[in-house]
Amino acid sequence: MLKKLILLLTLTTLLFSDSNITEETISPYVKKEFLIVKSTTSYKEAKKYSEKISKKLNIKIDFRGLSFHKKDFLTFSKEVCNNEFDEESCYVGRGRDDDGEYISIEHTNYYEEFTNGYYIVVVATGEDVSKSLKKVKKEISDAYVKSAKVYMGCMH
Repeated sequence: MLKKLILLLTLTTLLFSDSNITEETISPYVKKEFLIVKSTTSYKEAKKYSEKISKKLNIKIDFRGLSFHKKDFLTFSKEVCNNEFDEESCYVGRGRDDDGEYISIEHTNYYEEFTNGYYIVVVATGEDVSKSLKKVKKEISDAYVKSAKVYMGCMH
C-alpha cells in the first residue's frame, strides 16, 4: 500500500510540476554535424575518392558494412537486413552510435536536411566536428560541415 501511495504521489508531482519537457526532449532524432569532403552522384567515384583521401589524411576507412544498392543506394548485407529489419535491404544513418573520425560513404536521401541524390564522403560526425574540420582543411580546402537530424530510435 505504501509503495502504491509513493508511486501515486510521484506521478502526481510529475504531472503538475512546471516541467521543461518539450517535443525536442522526447524526439527520437538528435542533431549531428557531418564533416563532408566530397559529394557525387556516383558511388564508384565516392569509393575511389574515399580510398585516396584516407591515405592523404591518414584516417581509416569504415564503410560500416554498407555496399552499393541499385534501388536503395546503400545497404547492409541481406543477412543483416533480414535479421534486424525483416527487409531485403536496409540502412542506418551514420551518427546514431558511431560518432568520431573515420571515412565513410553515406547517401543524402537518408537525411532530411541534405539535398537528395548524392553519395557523400564523410570524415567525421558528432556534436562538434570543428577539430576534425581544422585538420582536414589543411589538405582539402573545400571540406565543409553540415548538420542533420539522425534517428536514434524510439525513446521511452
